[in-house]
Amino acid sequence: MTKVVNWVISPSSIEENRGSFCYNEYYLVSALRSRGEKVIFLEDFTITQKDVLDDIDVNDNVYISLWSYPQIGLCRLLHLRLGRAKFFGYSPLVVQEKLPLFVLTEDLILDGIKHYAFEAHTFKHLLLSDCDGHLKGNPEVFPLCGSYYGCKNNCSFCPVTPNLPNKTYIDIPASFAFESLKQYQELVPGSGVHFTDEDFFIDPLKARFILSENKIIQTNKPSIIALASVSTFTKFLDTFHDDEKARAFCSDVGLSLIEVGLETASVALSKKMGKPVVSKSVALAERMKGWETRILWLTLTLSPGETLSSIRETGSFLEKYGMSPSDMTARLKTNGTIGGLGQYFQIYPGTRAYHKVQEEGIMLTEAPTRLIPSFIPNSLLQDKIHVLRDWAEEDGYWLDFQGAPKFKFSEGQTVLDCIQQQEYPRYKSIMTVCIAARLGVIESKI
Repeated sequence: MTKVVNWVISPSSIEENRGSFCYNEYYLVSALRSRGEKVIFLEDFTITQKDVLDDIDVNDNVYISLWSYPQIGLCRLLHLRLGRAKFFGYSPLVVQEKLPLFVLTEDLILDGIKHYAFEAHTFKHLLLSDCDGHLKGNPEVFPLCGSYYGCKNNCSFCPVTPNLPNKTYIDIPASFAFESLKQYQELVPGSGVHFTDEDFFIDPLKARFILSENKIIQTNKPSIIALASVSTFTKFLDTFHDDEKARAFCSDVGLSLIEVGLETASVALSKKMGKPVVSKSVALAERMKGWETRILWLTLTLSPGETLSSIRETGSFLEKYGMSPSDMTARLKTNGTIGGLGQYFQIYPGTRAYHKVQEEGIMLTEAPTRLIPSFIPNSLLQDKIHVLRDWAEEDGYWLDFQGAPKFKFSEGQTVLDCIQQQEYPRYKSIMTVCIAARLGVIESKI
């Protein structure tokens, strides 16, 4: 009797960066193979590869990953061709498209994470989490979910929690991280790890334990990156009761970078977003001045409530506490300016703010991504421009960096009128506005 084949299809997407749930295709493949199942994994699948679908038997299982808006068109075609296929990835998006939904159980997710490193050599590529801000010149960095899958914060704009059935996060045994690191060290000696957990430090003592054991496992000082929140990483440092001990520990285990979701340095906007008070970010930045372990501040531009002045406040924060672009990878050509990396606000179905957000601005596209402006809030469109200075020669670097056009601003003009008068696509014009505000060329007119 012919053995049933499990086909896992990952449609190509222009979104290179991934949040935790976008790794589900890798976890599903790893889990099924660990159970002795036969799996054919079609990574980065495009319509030009459609002939391979002829090899799918009527009795085979077909799973198609849908986690990105730009994948929707191809997923619709695949649904027509493979009517019995099930879709997984970002569940609310699958439901919105009325496609057959397959939800990974907790057992599948845990099995997948446990065996992921053992299958890594079979994958074409390992895309890193939201921001692969690892430093230049370091060894290869292996993306690994090491402590918790998901997030407990349930921010109104974030798609992570709505994608988990009945709970906010899944606890991952620390032993999984040890086994994965040992395995990947054998494949790529000297490699580091990017802990792709939405917040690796949910349990500070567990995080400390994993990092301690990692030091013992590695023969060379590894390069470790981990995502954190301001609150959890602050609690992690507090477990040492002495900042010099905390600093030495982080250096000793090779914790080279933590990625912290600042989102905005505006007090008013931070409060609207339900984020920790900005003073906590300032306190953490001051506390870690001069450390070998550095912070990559992650920002979110164009969320509801955003204004020219709130963008400028974030720019000022990054100028003071951010990293030098020369220390970061070239892949940061997104919404980044001095000192940090940013993404543009993206609406996700299933989030608590989804329906409300649609009333607070305009959409530029039906297939939004985080790397290109797709939503502009009314708060920014109605904001009036106050010109602080002319463009400087060095500002051109950031315009070229993002491929944004250069144009002049008129005093007292609304942002909406400004972008409507430009000959460029709206998404490019709004990028220029954001860059100008971030760099202090313009701000809100009082």
